[in-house]
Amino acid sequence: MAGRVVPSQLRCRRNPHLNSYDYLTSEEWSGYDPNHPEVTLRHPSLKYEVVAAHSAYGDPSVSITWHSDTELFLSWHRDYIRGLEDYLLEQGYHDYVPLPSWNPNTSVPDEFLAESAMVSEVYNTPYQYAAGGTQFGMPVNQIPANTYGMYQVDDMTCSQFSDIDAFAGYIRANNDDYASHNIVHGALGGAMVHSQTASAAAIFWLFHAYIDELYYCYQDLCEGCGHISVAEEAQQSEFTACLDFSGTGDFSNLSVINVEDQLGNTVSLPFDANGCIDEAWRLNNLEGGDVFTLLVSAENECSFDAKLVSLSIPHHYTDPALGYRILCDYDIEVWPNPVGGFSPVEIEIQSDSGTGKTLEIRHVDLAKNMTTVLWSPGTLAGGQTVQLTVSTSGWSTGNHAIQFFLDGELYTRVISKF
Repeated sequence: MAGRVVPSQLRCRRNPHLNSYDYLTSEEWSGYDPNHPEVTLRHPSLKYEVVAAHSAYGDPSVSITWHSDTELFLSWHRDYIRGLEDYLLEQGYHDYVPLPSWNPNTSVPDEFLAESAMVSEVYNTPYQYAAGGTQFGMPVNQIPANTYGMYQVDDMTCSQFSDIDAFAGYIRANNDDYASHNIVHGALGGAMVHSQTASAAAIFWLFHAYIDELYYCYQDLCEGCGHISVAEEAQQSEFTACLDFSGTGDFSNLSVINVEDQLGNTVSLPFDANGCIDEAWRLNNLEGGDVFTLLVSAENECSFDAKLVSLSIPHHYTDPALGYRILCDYDIEVWPNPVGGFSPVEIEIQSDSGTGKTLEIRHVDLAKNMTTVLWSPGTLAGGQTVQLTVSTSGWSTGNHAIQFFLDGELYTRVISKF
């Protein structure tokens, strides 16, 4: 598999697509600011590493392999785009994945006309991208009026090219009738002129998202790959969440990138053969909250899609290897009840028929830094169920935790805002 597709041109026949820049506001574009201080301060060398990789750290004998008239030109840049998408996902910028595309048939978005701030910096990095001088051609903000159309994949494409290599060469450089990839780079000028600096320009990523769409559409129309679409809704029972993936047919290619609880804790989880997450996996290493966000991905040999899905899941923790399950019903808010009294917390601990364990349960009032033992250390025998109803009378408004210790070790710490 070459890499993750950026499937923003799912309509392959000259139609505007929903993930093109035309559909985004200036505020939405702001997330693509290449000069954002977070990027510079949190990852000061990352941007140079990424830019350097495009030219194999200035080694044309290597980078020529993915800047040639073969499918590798398309597949390598697909992986390159995937790296940025993965980084955005890791940083929590889910709204910007997949990257939107820029079709050179339209003007460059205003937000991307500024010269890249990196152009004046790259020659002071450990990597000397070009030998001598710092001339890059005309700056990006002086791009001439667009006089070229860009090739569009349609029903005639498959008979026009002998194979994917011929198609790649036509898109990259050998196109006399349309603006080829190389012509667009040259027309944009600035950092885009040289492979050593091209990806320092933010427009590079949007333009190559469009090139990747052409690749995707060729695969779809001419190689029969088809696209994947992940449904946005999830069906769930009390302890199992199942997602409907339209157009996939094969759950073996599905995965959850991460599950995040309300407190920001994350864990990577797999789907089973039916596209479900069962209770044995769902809350491992997650501390609490009643709404969990699943960032779900699906991919086959030439397509990728991702969706954010929110699930309301009962509070529970299960470790089959250790032989116990903890259930907590504590979706309550603590404030003086006008009729007197407070909602109780229901706790149930179940063990299997194996060896018993020493159990202790504690309540922690985080606001007051106070701990109360709810279940004194004692043996939870094999096959035993412990049920507790804990009064919340006197609990302060704020954050509380229910802690469970088995054999003296804290296995889960469930926190909720009351």
